[in-house]
Amino acid sequence: MAPRNRAFFIERTAFVLRIARVVHGVDLSLVEDVAEANPGSVEEARGFIQDFTKEKTGNLVRAYCAVYPPGRRLHKFEFKDGPQNLERSEMLSQAAERFEIDLSSHRISVVNAERGIPFEPGKLERDFLVCGAPVEELEEAQEFLVKAGVYPLRLEIGSVAVIGLLINYLRKREESNPILLLELDRESSRFLVASRRRVELAESIPLGLNSVISAVQAELGLKDVAAAERLFYSDSFDFREMGPRLVAGLFRELQSMTGFFELQTGQSISRICCNLLPSRLGWLGETVANALGIEPLAVDVPKLLAASKLGLAESEPPLMLEPLHGLLGLMVNQEKDS
Repeated sequence: MAPRNRAFFIERTAFVLRIARVVHGVDLSLVEDVAEANPGSVEEARGFIQDFTKEKTGNLVRAYCAVYPPGRRLHKFEFKDGPQNLERSEMLSQAAERFEIDLSSHRISVVNAERGIPFEPGKLERDFLVCGAPVEELEEAQEFLVKAGVYPLRLEIGSVAVIGLLINYLRKREESNPILLLELDRESSRFLVASRRRVELAESIPLGLNSVISAVQAELGLKDVAAAERLFYSDSFDFREMGPRLVAGLFRELQSMTGFFELQTGQSISRICCNLLPSRLGWLGETVANALGIEPLAVDVPKLLAASKLGLAESEPPLMLEPLHGLLGLMVNQEKDS
């Protein structure tokens, strides 16, 4: 078992498994090490985690974990006059009815869109975030982690950790313009807008990475989608030149939603954070940002960590953490709550 002053944080996406080790001090905690891998099996994942943590074989590594279930649900939920007399069960039922969520097969939570804390009956609050996922997908995620040698101290949807990170980032910098968080999954995408006040918008787009892969197939005249997918996820081809054509369909959806949000609220989205993309698909995030005319978010990692009483060990270069928004969110939010 890891010493009490040491904590592990694990993020698992569709493409990569990431882990960080934080050592807690009296006045400052240090991010001691960060690593990532793309294990092809649970056995490979277990080996990677054991090598990193130096945990004895057979012992479970206690860690704070973030996962991204494909069917996760994220919705902005507003009450004009506040749900003054609703109990928690009634609030969940109303949210489920509003967004057509089957409570028998989903686990959901309703949290305050400003503070990120669970709904409390009797509070005069208006803005909420409904978040959750199919029970089956959550159980699969937990089972994978346990088989990989991990005991999840907390298992949360990574999207929520990233939203908390962005809101915290904007508040520390006292910035007024919101940030667009775009999560590109295979079949769909999550479109979330965060300001320094709260979650402003949470919607889904019925287009994801598969739409870009289909465009690759058409653009290159490939015979089947499988060939296009292999090429898309490899490092053997530079897609930057044709990038704007590949994201044309996705761009139209994003442009429509961005324009609608800015028109309705009078707020201008200043930067975009493309989450979940592996480093080899970094060009895709850049292409989307350029198409929308929005600057990619560049995080000052040491400054962000310092605001939460976290530092970087001398051996850990800041750039190692720069794109790892989910892992950063887990660490920063945990320090804030502790």
